[in-house]
Amino acid sequence: MDELRDISLSEMINSIPESIRSSFSRVTFKKGDTIIEQGDSVRYGYIVEEGSYDVIKTDYYEKTYLLERKYCGRFISLMDIYSGKMIQCATIRALSDMKVLRIPASQCIRMLYVPSLFQPYLIRMWAEQFYNTNVEQRNLPILSNKVKLCRYISKNATLKNGKYVLNMTRDTLVKVMGCSRRTLFRLLEKLKEEEIIETDRNEISLSPSQMKRLREIEE
Repeated sequence: MDELRDISLSEMINSIPESIRSSFSRVTFKKGDTIIEQGDSVRYGYIVEEGSYDVIKTDYYEKTYLLERKYCGRFISLMDIYSGKMIQCATIRALSDMKVLRIPASQCIRMLYVPSLFQPYLIRMWAEQFYNTNVEQRNLPILSNKVKLCRYISKNATLKNGKYVLNMTRDTLVKVMGCSRRTLFRLLEKLKEEEIIETDRNEISLSPSQMKRLREIEE
């Protein structure tokens, strides 16, 4: 096959073996209903037959923002299942009346391994999403690593003897930032070169004037 073939939603669903489809439940949501809540354990995946929804995210700094408005994606919670995390990474709220197929998480996993049109449909859809996000640069509220680090230091450093101090291992900072150790090292070195922070092993310190400059970056 030399070209991608368009697969309709109904064609994809009907290609899934009956032994799996028998576990599907058709569920309706009204406009304004919360379908899933960020941080909840994942019990089901969803195939959206009709309707649109908002994707709402609360970041590490407890700031809540609209990640996607009037989204018409066909799958909900599958990324949380297939990543193995089994924790909802965002809140989904119905923007219109919706009809969905609710699928137990265990059956969603089976769908990956049983031959059907589900796999090419899913790959095609996720590839298009990745393309739109990363190549066409849709307007998602993405913070640079430098801003993330500055915000974290600003929020968590405590004032001691006239200086702001943050004591934290590099491994912990890497987890907080969600970046590599190399990236973190470059960020810290850059802030040191700019004379915004001082470091001593696991300690990051700033004078009040340095903190003022740091907060200008995070804004």
